[in-house]
Amino acid sequence: MKARTDVPSYFFYTFLQSSLTISRFFGVHVPAASDQNSFKSNCQDQVDIWRDSDQASLSIVIPVYNEAENIPRLVAAVHDAMETHAGAWELVIVNDGSTDATWDELKAAQRKYGMHLRIFELNRNFGQTAALQAGLDQARGEIVATMDGDLQNDPKDIARLTQHLMEQDLDMVSGWRENRQDKALSRRLPSFLANRLIGKVTGVRLRDYGCSLKVYRASVIDRLVLFGDMHRFIPAWVALTTRSSKIQELPVRHHPRIAGETKYNLNRVSAVIID
Repeated sequence: MKARTDVPSYFFYTFLQSSLTISRFFGVHVPAASDQNSFKSNCQDQVDIWRDSDQASLSIVIPVYNEAENIPRLVAAVHDAMETHAGAWELVIVNDGSTDATWDELKAAQRKYGMHLRIFELNRNFGQTAALQAGLDQARGEIVATMDGDLQNDPKDIARLTQHLMEQDLDMVSGWRENRQDKALSRRLPSFLANRLIGKVTGVRLRDYGCSLKVYRASVIDRLVLFGDMHRFIPAWVALTTRSSKIQELPVRHHPRIAGETKYNLNRVSAVIID
């Protein structure tokens, strides 16, 4: 499904271009110097593979907050989904100042799977948009996929969205949770209201702005700067830098949350209105 786009507001574009990147403004924690040296040497072969590969390289960016219970399942699910991926890929996970054992679980996962799992930590909890921007700043792939860390998004859909983007020569493919597995009042109603509001204000009409599962060309997403709660507006911002015909929406799977707690409620609607 193609996105419908009305005449864009140049206010959004001007505001976007004049903003600072989140990861410059907020601190990003990286390993100590000894770990950094190990990281560079361990990753050298991977960098060469990326340079020599005929397939487009892929970065999967996931912001997480208090998802310690989900981290092992999440990392395993991504690796299972990427088993048949022909090109080079990396998994970039940003810990948004979690207060549980998320960071410890990420370090354990990196030891298990290797340095293509790249982990970063914000100094404190800044919110999903800041963590997402920090991850996008670190991503090295020609194609960038984003998703939530609660495993309600299915990593297996990344390949289908990526293939559609490449075959149709698109700049962005957004997921649409056609059979959404969330509570009607606390999740689906706010999402419905937000979709209607964002579509009306921005002129870019999609069924599911709130779906974090999206795939982009890095050359397009790198032009954007995210702040506030504006991860919801990414399709509208992309439409300011490319033709609306280059943005499409595909149905994706959606699973019930099996661990951890949701961070969404009716109060999030007010944040959308302010943004």
